[in-house]
Amino acid sequence: MGIEQAGLYLRYLREPPGRPELKVSRNDVIDRVRRAATGVKLNEKQLWEIEEKGRKAQPPVIFALIRALEANYDHYADLLLNEHATNADAMRLALEWLDRPTLDRLNALAEQTPGSDIGEVLQILTKLKDDPQKLAKWVGYGQGLID
Repeated sequence: MGIEQAGLYLRYLREPPGRPELKVSRNDVIDRVRRAATGVKLNEKQLWEIEEKGRKAQPPVIFALIRALEANYDHYADLLLNEHATNADAMRLALEWLDRPTLDRLNALAEQTPGSDIGEVLQILTKLKDDPQKLAKWVGYGQGLID
């Protein structure tokens, strides 16, 4: 089973590779779990073991983590149950999930303004999202135009 990849999925949501602006500390996640008043007790060592070692945890702990990270239950379950899941699968699912709100907003904007270039911009972003260096250059160029 892909328990290690499921744990990595949670880590990638908390600490997305190449996206330091989205990083959430382990202590912040633990505080979110505590504030949710679920009765779940979680400490930094447990969270580290789940994320880094694929340690099994009680379902209430996993559900509390998924909720605290606003993760996708289906992604977690798919990774957990897939004996062929890879670390790359975990990263891809996490980054797709994190990009979802932005893409949803852009799609809505494109639909609201037919005939604009927003749809084309969305296609460019979709193609560049897997290449952080090219995406950073493109964003830098856009910022230069604004300034």
